[in-house]
Amino acid sequence: MESQIPATGLTIQQVARMLQVTERTIQRWISIGQLPAYRVGVRCVRIRQADVDKLQQRIPAPEMH
Repeated sequence: MESQIPATGLTIQQVARMLQVTERTIQRWISIGQLPAYRVGVRCVRIRQADVDKLQQRIPAPEMH
């Protein structure tokens, strides 16, 4: 199973900027299983771009008035 975990990927900070949410929101989504993430080392977490794309499709765009 270790071979399937990506050595590279997006950081929590990068994903938060992409989705225009806080890092805490990304951490919450990871903890509740809404966004898959993978530990790389002791403190490093990485997220696949494909998983971010899937999540973006489920988040409704804000309405413009």
